[in-house]
Amino acid sequence: MSLENPDGVHASTWGVLADGAAQSAPERDSYCLYKAMKGLGTDEAILIEIMCSRSAAEIKAIDAAYRAFYKSSLEEAFMCVGPAWIPQG
Repeated sequence: MSLENPDGVHASTWGVLADGAAQSAPERDSYCLYKAMKGLGTDEAILIEIMCSRSAAEIKAIDAAYRAFYKSSLEEAFMCVGPAWIPQG
């Protein structure tokens, strides 16, 4: 299956999104977040896109999918890439 990159989508962001295209939305988002935080460096564009454009209910579903696949919460994953990504309060 080949998906064409729409105009304006960063190449690294599109590659991760295309990899997760066959999954449900929370599964896809958890996969994209995992890939964005895995290894050296962090793809902030993906973190920002997902975390700033999803509702609280969607983020809870993403966290549940993330826990099921990767055996840790999103909060724990974000703490590994830097506490600045965790909202205070």
